[in-house]
Amino acid sequence: PNGHSGSPFLGERGDAAVADYAPAETLAHKVKKDDGPASIALRRTPDILAALGAAKREGQTLVGFAMETDDGEANARAKLARKRADVIVLNVLTDDGAGFGTTTNRVTVFTAGGARHDLATASKPEIAARILDIVTAPRQKTEPSDSMSDSP
Repeated sequence: PNGHSGSPFLGERGDAAVADYAPAETLAHKVKKDDGPASIALRRTPDILAALGAAKREGQTLVGFAMETDDGEANARAKLARKRADVIVLNVLTDDGAGFGTTTNRVTVFTAGGARHDLATASKPEIAARILDIVTAPRQKTEPSDSMSDSP
C-alpha cells in the first residue's frame, strides 16, 4: 500500500527496477575465475507490467516505464498498447542529461488516450512530480493527440 493519507492513489502502488533477464542458474558458492565459464546462461524474467495489465480492473490506472536506446517513441507506444497500460514514461538513455549516473532526467510521457508530454531536462525529483501531475490529472474520454510540451 502507498501509506500516504490524502493521496490521490487508491489501492496499491509498486515501484520496481527489474531486469528483462536473470541468470538461468543460481549457485550456492562463488564461481572462481579459473572454475567458471566465460559466459552465463540467461532466462527471461516474469513480465510484471503485462501481468498487471492483464489483471487491471475498471478505474485502475497502470503506469509503466520504457528505457530505450533505439526507436524510443515507437517502442514506448507499442508497449503502452501491448501491456494494457494507461501511461508509459519513455526514458531514452542516449539523451543528454537522462538515464543513469546523472542527477537530472528528461522523459516523454504517452497516454493511452493519445496525449504526449515532453518533459524538459530537470532534477529527478522534479521529473517525478511532473509525471505524478500528468497521471493524476483528470482524464477526458478522448485526449488530444497533438504534442504537448511541458518545457519552459
